[in-house]
This record gives sequence, structure tokens and C-alpha cells, in this order.
Amino acid sequence: MGLFLISGSLILKLNNRREKDMKTNLLLIICIICFKMGLIADTQAQVPDSLEGASPFTSGHYIPGIWDIRDYATPAPGLYVLDYNVFLSGKKFFDNDGNQVTELTGPVGTTTLDLDINGYINIPTFFYASDFKILGATYLAGITPPYSTVNVNLAYDRIAQILRDTIQQSGNIDGNTSGFADMTFLPFGLSWASDQFNLTTAYSLVAPTGRYTPGASDNAGLGYWTNMFQAFGYVYPMKIKGKPSKAMAIMAAITFEINSKIKSVNVTPGNRLTVEYGVSQYLSDRFEIGFMGGYNFQITDDKGKSVWWNTSNLDKLGYVSFQAAGWPLANRLYTSVKYNVNYGMRDRIKQHMILLNLIYVTNLL
Repeated sequence: MGLFLISGSLILKLNNRREKDMKTNLLLIICIICFKMGLIADTQAQVPDSLEGASPFTSGHYIPGIWDIRDYATPAPGLYVLDYNVFLSGKKFFDNDGNQVTELTGPVGTTTLDLDINGYINIPTFFYASDFKILGATYLAGITPPYSTVNVNLAYDRIAQILRDTIQQSGNIDGNTSGFADMTFLPFGLSWASDQFNLTTAYSLVAPTGRYTPGASDNAGLGYWTNMFQAFGYVYPMKIKGKPSKAMAIMAAITFEINSKIKSVNVTPGNRLTVEYGVSQYLSDRFEIGFMGGYNFQITDDKGKSVWWNTSNLDKLGYVSFQAAGWPLANRLYTSVKYNVNYGMRDRIKQHMILLNLIYVTNLL
């Protein structure tokens, strides 16, 4: 009996000791976690006071003019795979007065600006059009995971660094980086169709999924969220043998971007507006030519404690685009070749783009 009591007492003491050890270890772990979280929180608290990543030249997520003129006309029900291939170049930066800048003057003196931006952006899009109606409209949804070998915003960040920093910066700027950029989700769109009109509205969310660290030289993303609201209208004015025809389409579109605060930077980029227009003409059942243009501009001031520039200077640019397109495989594969060029730049880089775009009709769903 005494042996059992001694054994039980030893077991109880061992259990109590283990329990105390477990509690001690748990408290230690909690302390370590809290310490590390404190370091992270302290670092994050200090980042907004840093000027890294704070730039007056943030150009927004939406790239005007990369899509084809009829891309947002009411589609037939089904699943579509779109692939936008953008080859871009830019060698000239223009200030807020519209003058080309060849030298930048910062706190430490004057730096010669040598821009040489060249790269490729691949923008695959998976797009769904319903066979049911909501308010008489076709429901639309999509997702876009882009991949890029160049980020023009890196060039804008470097220009900002030269203007801001007290450390001499090189004026040789190429914006080269590789990686997946910020993803776009289109959870809700509606498209109404008639013989002579189409109207498409869409809400998209751009998520900061691309690699981003304030001030880093290899950022593939922009580091902030964008709520994007869009509307596309189409008019088909032609008649053939007295019947409405869609051989010609006149398009007008508007895109409104509402931006969030930049990750770990105390700056919220101003909201943006893009107005676009275009005319598409089919010369045969399978061959199309078109002209497209638009204007992209910042409409509200940048905000935040890290804003060091004159917020009344709002950037903008226009573009014109020419396209030739057709259906190598009737009703299955659409291809287009486009050329875009910018004009009227204010605090923007002039870019030339050559685009090869594909639309594959899967005949699924």
C-alpha cells in the first residue's frame, strides 16, 4: 500500500512538473511570438514614416488600349480563353508641363536621365458568359493572372528617388523585372444585347498579389488594391439589305479606379478615370480593321503622411491604336495585331506598344 502511495506521489509530482514545464514552454513561446510581432509591428509602424515606395508617378493598374474593340460586346454563352501579349518600349519622360525631361535635379545635384524600357507582358484571361439572364442581361465573370518582364512603375519609382533622395542615384533606368503581377478578378458583369446596341457593365477587383516591397528594385506588383468599375457601349449603325448588321461597331467605354493605401507606405494613390472610344469594321465575314483611342488621367489627389510632392500635379496621357484582326478558325479562334502610341503625356513615360491578342472559344459550358 505504501509503495502504491509513493508511486502515486511520484507520478503526481512528475505530472505537476510536466504541467509546469508545458506552461513554462507555452509562456516562452507566447513571449517569443509577442516579441517577434512587436518587432514586425514596430517595423511596420516605422515604414509609413519612410519615403521608400512613395512616388508622385503611380500610374494605376488599368492599362488603356490593350483589349480589342469588340472584346466587351455581348458574347455568346460559354467559356473563353483570351491571351493579350504586350511588347512595350519607352525612352522619353515628360513633366507636368508636357516637356520632355532629359535631366533630373534632386537634393544632391543634377542627374542625366537615360530611359530604356523594353519588355513583354502576358495577360491571360479566363472569361465566362452565362446562358441564363439577370435583369435581362448575360452574366459575366473572369480572372486574369498577368506575367511581366518589365514594370514601368519601377522606372517611375527610380525617377522619384532621384528627385527625393540625398544619395546620388544612377539615371540609367530600364524597369526590368520578371514575375507574376497583380491579379484581376471580375466577379460580376452584366451585358445587354439588341440588334443595334450592346451595353456591358462590370466590377473588377485588382488584388496586390504581385511581389512588392517598398523601394525594392524587383517589384512585379504595385502593392495596393483597386476597385474598378467599367461600362462599355456599342452601336451598330449599318444595315444590309434593310436588315440591322453588326459589320460596323462604334464603341465608347469608361473605367473608374478607386485605389487603396499602398502596402507599408503611408500613401494612397489618387483615383483614376479612363475614357475610350473606337470604331471596328468587318471587311468580310472573317477580317476586321479598327481604330481605337482614349485618355487616362488621375482625378483626385494622392494622400498620406509620406506624400512629399505637389499633389495638385495630376498625371495624364492619351493614346491612339490601330488594329487588324480576323478569325483564322471561324467562330473558334480570333487573332488581332495592334499598335498603340501615347500622346499628351503629363508626368508620364511615352510608350509604344505592339500587341498580339488571341481569343479562343472553347465551346464548353
